[in-house]
Amino acid sequence: MKRAIILAPKVNGQELSPEQKKFLSWQKKTDFLLEQIAEFHKAEAIFGEVYLKKILPEMDKMEKCRTGWIEDVAALLRQHNMAKNKRKLIVDLMLGYIENLLVKGKFIYLEEIYNEFSKIKWKEIKELYHGDADNLSDEEEEFSDEEEEMTEEEEAHFKEFEEFMKSYFDRIGLGEESAHKQQRPKTAAGEKRKKTEELKMIKSLREIYLELVKEFHPDKVEGEEEKKKRTEIMQGITCAYEAKDLLELLRLQMELLHIDEDKLSQTPKEKLKLYNKAMGERFVTLAEEYEIMKIRAFNKYPNLRVHFTNVENAEATAKIILKEIVIIKNEMVYHHYLYLQKTSHKDFINLLLMEAKETGD
Repeated sequence: MKRAIILAPKVNGQELSPEQKKFLSWQKKTDFLLEQIAEFHKAEAIFGEVYLKKILPEMDKMEKCRTGWIEDVAALLRQHNMAKNKRKLIVDLMLGYIENLLVKGKFIYLEEIYNEFSKIKWKEIKELYHGDADNLSDEEEEFSDEEEEMTEEEEAHFKEFEEFMKSYFDRIGLGEESAHKQQRPKTAAGEKRKKTEELKMIKSLREIYLELVKEFHPDKVEGEEEKKKRTEIMQGITCAYEAKDLLELLRLQMELLHIDEDKLSQTPKEKLKLYNKAMGERFVTLAEEYEIMKIRAFNKYPNLRVHFTNVENAEATAKIILKEIVIIKNEMVYHHYLYLQKTSHKDFINLLLMEAKETGD
């Protein structure tokens, strides 16, 4: 059931109070954020399905093509003498592709080619990737895996979000700086004020709970279907009340009782203040959860530069990735053709040098 959103600048012909405006603002922001989260869930599901059914199989094919490409490049390097700087560019390019495959635990036989052309043996490189994982406890190994999951790009994105949330907390009075500025020595009056606020919160919880129980208790209706429906509603109400979740009770109240202009105008200022504080905290929590949700989703698809937030760009992203994979496969097939035509080896080398420079840039 969709929550009623009041967009009118006035309530019953009267100007909105600051607390009423804040209430409507939080309500609107939260609804918009919840829509974004729901859309992201759909986008992730759509992309995930395309990834499993189409992208992953094509990537497997591409990686097999890549092994053939690596063998061609290795053979080319053995057969031709070239300037040291050119040879180094091509060797580094090839070693980079071998590393990508070996790190995934695929095509282990490529380790032999790696050791042939690299000054550092793969065994040593492998230790840099994995460290002394054999000596880690289960708990330490799990923590280590979590640390390695985030790419540099994702870490930068997460830090940027942290900065944004820090400034946001400060603006609404929930941040460390705000708390530090507002911090005062504890006094009997301060403790009394805190106790009073807690009592008000408990009183508001109970008032909303009793209002909802009075309205939706199963015993107030006849018919098994309606009783069943009311029982489910009451389970949600009771769960929120026992958890002392004021915002959830408020949300249920707005959804089930449809807070209209009259109810908003009749809500006392002190109660609105409590509602606004709870809604502000809930919005911040949702925003954090949304960012973490995106980072986790992107971590599922490493090396794909996947960034989507809605269904439309999830579908577009999948198409772009599939197109890129086809282009790379076609390039490797063409490279193989050039290798087979010994008269075209020079062209093959020039293409490799061009790719190595582009990759380096």
